[in-house]
Parts: sequence; C-alpha cells; structure tokens
Amino acid sequence: TVLRDLAQQGTLLEMRHLHEIRDAGQAQGWVVERWRVGSSMTAPSLRFLAALQLLPLEPAEKQAIREQLLRRQPEGCGLRQFCEWFDLRKGCRLVVDGPNVGYCGQNHPDGRFSYAQIEAVRRACQDQGEGEVLILLPRRYLGTVIPNHTMMGCKKLKESREAITNGVELVAGMPGTSVVTSQERELVEKWRRDGELYECEDELDDLYFLTATTTAFDVRAVTNDLLRDHLAHMEDAICPQLLRRWQHQHMARVEISSDSKAVVQNPPSFS
Repeated sequence: TVLRDLAQQGTLLEMRHLHEIRDAGQAQGWVVERWRVGSSMTAPSLRFLAALQLLPLEPAEKQAIREQLLRRQPEGCGLRQFCEWFDLRKGCRLVVDGPNVGYCGQNHPDGRFSYAQIEAVRRACQDQGEGEVLILLPRRYLGTVIPNHTMMGCKKLKESREAITNGVELVAGMPGTSVVTSQERELVEKWRRDGELYECEDELDDLYFLTATTTAFDVRAVTNDLLRDHLAHMEDAICPQLLRRWQHQHMARVEISSDSKAVVQNPPSFS
C-alpha cells in the first residue's frame, strides 16, 4: 500500500523511504530483512517464500500516456487510425521497432539495414509463444532502394536525408543508400502476406510502437531505444515515475549476434 501510494503520487522511491518503512515496521514488531531476488522472482526467507508481483499500469494511466503521444503526431498522421485498428487486434503481444532492430549492431564499415535481423527477432518473439507479432516499418524501408544510416553511409547521409524529406525517390547509387536484395524483398512480402507488417509514416515509427503499448491488453515493444526524447517531452504532463514504470514494463530489449541470432529480453515480472 505504501509503495502504491508513492507511485501514484509520482514520488521517486529512495533509500530513505525504505528506511522509513523499516522503522515503522520494527516499531510494530515486524521482522524486516533484506533478501536478494533470485531468477525465480521470489524473495526467500526462513519464514515465508513470497513471490514478487508486478504493479501494472491502470487503464487510466495508459490512456493518459496515449493521449500525450497522440498530441505529438503531426497533421495528417494516421496514428489515431492505427490505435483504433490495433485495439481490435487482441492477439498481438509484441510489436517490433523495425528500424531500431534493423540497425542494431550495424554501425561498422560494412554495416547496412538488416531485414535478416528483423526476421530473427520475429522468430525469437514467436518462440516465446505469447501471441502474434507485429513489425513496424516506415515506408522508406519498403522500397527497392533504402537509406543507409550506418557508419558506411553516415558521411553521405545528408544528401539522402534531404531527398527523403523532399519526397525524392531513392535510386541505386545515390550516396547514403543501399539496394534491397531479392531475398530481403521476399522476406518483406512474407511479413505482408502473413499480416505481420504495418507500414507507417517516415520518421514517426516511434510514436506507433509506443502507442501500441498503451492498449488495454498487455503489449510490449521490442526495441533498444532508450526513448529519452519522448520521455522528456511528456514529463510536464505525466509524472516521471509513471513514465519509468511504463518504460520498464512495456519495453523488451534485444541482443543480436554477428550471425543474426536474436534473444529477446522481456521486462522483469515484478515491480
């Protein structure tokens, strides 16, 4: 009860709060002990074996975050329509941040956007057996020539960025771009046929996967994005403690090996 009150008030839990709880408990005859949490997510004791519980976001808290995200969408964006569509897709539990996963570990001289990494993460998500997987990709990564935002393309990136912003079609040989292989095109078409791909506006993919996590059912975004900019923009309207709980509960991290094998690290199952 004490911890929930602190969270609802937006108060950061500090060591002094734990000391206050300890002192208050000892004054009432409690036995207060410190235990390291094991992989079973339990706190063992000679007196009990207590399973730690998740303190999930309330529906009103999710809705407040969603409204803040919707206010950030530019005019003409289809984010609200996506929310209405996604809210009906109750079987989906994991949403893949395509650009973030595609560039994961690719910042080296031979780096490029990797559809194979997205496929590896899709399979790793599927192997968890928790529900459907949805891949979010901006339109600029669904053509035959795509941007290359890695070390290899960074020196030539300005020209391709200006081309994308101005709506110029990317062509093979343009600085800061890569040509999509036939195998990669087949992967994209497979995702599309299987209903696992959602095409979103360029530069707005973050807003799409973030709003997906605010639906009524439990959805996690698979991304290594730390979301600093998004969190900073919302801290005036949403208390920082709530934003951190949302981030920690609904963002799954990913590790990808050099041979494109992926491991999805889900958030802890306790608060």
